[in-house]
Amino acid sequence: MRNENGFTVLELVVALILLGVAIFSLAQTSMVSMNAQTHASMRTTAAALSKSYMEEVKTRDPTTLANESSVLVNEWGDSDSLAVFTRTMTVDSVAENLSRVTIEVAYPKSDVPVVMETIIYTTTIN
Repeated sequence: MRNENGFTVLELVVALILLGVAIFSLAQTSMVSMNAQTHASMRTTAAALSKSYMEEVKTRDPTTLANESSVLVNEWGDSDSLAVFTRTMTVDSVAENLSRVTIEVAYPKSDVPVVMETIIYTTTIN
């Protein structure tokens, strides 16, 4: 009769393969989770940039509003040539005294920028 106290080489190889598959799966899940977290953080920052700039635009004289070309801005909204966020403002006339202001903030690795719009009423005082 044989004494079976240990593992065979085949059992050890199967156990190592199963352990490798489990570790690889956990690593993949971790990568997906980190990418999703980074994307959510970038989108939240882009939304905050869009909102704060819209509030700044609302304080301006409505008669002086005009389109602004794309500007690279950092996470605080300051112009920065090394920044990753791109802010654009467009102003369209909706009616005689109404303008639509659109702020768009784009960020890397996203095809859908954050867009914020408002309608501004322009009065003429005689």
